[in-house]
Amino acid sequence: MHLPWTLLFLLLPCCFLVRDFTEVKGIMGGSLSMQCPYEEKHRTHGKSWCKGSSLVFCITLLETNGSEGEVKKGRVAIRDNHQNLIFSVTMENLSADDAASYACGIDEPFSFEPLLWFTVSISQETVVKTSKAATWTAEITNTTQGLLDGNLPKDKNSPRRSSLSNVFVVLIFLTSLKLPIFLSLVSMVIWMKRLQRRQRAAGAHHH
Repeated sequence: MHLPWTLLFLLLPCCFLVRDFTEVKGIMGGSLSMQCPYEEKHRTHGKSWCKGSSLVFCITLLETNGSEGEVKKGRVAIRDNHQNLIFSVTMENLSADDAASYACGIDEPFSFEPLLWFTVSISQETVVKTSKAATWTAEITNTTQGLLDGNLPKDKNSPRRSSLSNVFVVLIFLTSLKLPIFLSLVSMVIWMKRLQRRQRAAGAHHH
């Protein structure tokens, strides 16, 4: 029994599926570098970097002509080292679209010989760090305003009072770095508070 040609074409990619992938993790906005060693006979052959999970559908992103030095296109670069028989692939300014499967390999006259396969995943670590920094800054600002207004919690076990000691440590550190500027800002805030109170008292006296 002969299989239809359409069915053969559907089964063809399955014959080229790759199962041995090296997992690589990157950070949004960062860079990744993958190393691809090769044999002596491939020293002067072209080197390639393609995107895809199978040999049939691996789209070439960058290729060299076999010479040493760096070849770059967009955010991808290949640097070949003939002495150590290895070439490196660097991906810069990583984005969510870079999360995929890739292969590095050798350009043969009429084919592509893959050397290693990679699975790249991208995390949002930079966003998390920014959020933590913003939260910490807001906590310092709110606590400093509470100190100036005199609205401190009386309960010693209060969560706000427990975090107050940590804020004091940060404030001491900041003042040691920028003491004149910090003192000037604090003095200005206190002066404005007193001025507002005097204006309110004067207004109440006139009424």
